[in-house]
Amino acid sequence: MDEDIITGIFCDVDDFCKALEKYVKARLLPDEQAGAWFPESRVAPSEIMAIAILFHSSGYRCFKWYYNDHVAKHLGGYFPGLVSYNRFVELMGASLMPLALYTQRFRAGTVTGISHIDSTR
Repeated sequence: MDEDIITGIFCDVDDFCKALEKYVKARLLPDEQAGAWFPESRVAPSEIMAIAILFHSSGYRCFKWYYNDHVAKHLGGYFPGLVSYNRFVELMGASLMPLALYTQRFRAGTVTGISHIDSTR
């Protein structure tokens, strides 16, 4: 995958995550006992989301193979704080809602009125 595509996806997702965090912090009541929006990790939420988006455009069918064979070996320079596959999967749960918001509300294609679903793949 081209370096410009990887950088573009990450920057777009990172800008979205920063705006989302600012929006959430402005609207939630302060609570000293509440945890952070995302669990503490070396991998930023925007990196988790970018890797998930890149997986769907990679052609791999199994995320574990994609992460261990492609991300860990070839994309480590783009994501320097990578964690083990098991820890990454644990962290993906916290990025599910922001990823759904990003893909469904902010990066959905334009609706033309014509839809096609192919389940024969």
